[in-house]
Amino acid sequence: MKPDLVLKIQQTSGHNATSVVYYPDKKMYYAVFGGKESFPLEVFDEKGKTLRKTSVGFDARGLWWNGK
Repeated sequence: MKPDLVLKIQQTSGHNATSVVYYPDKKMYYAVFGGKESFPLEVFDEKGKTLRKTSVGFDARGLWWNGK
């Protein structure tokens, strides 16, 4: 089966991808690696194109979307 969407992390640090969150109002995906504050956080559009590459800024162990 072929996936509908592929999110390719551009940064090379980190090995523990923990979460992908979808922000429906802006139609963007956020992907994060856990383990160190310097590990990747990347933002993608609805087609999987990278919009932003940065570090997560904390030791992430997961993400979730809160519509409030």
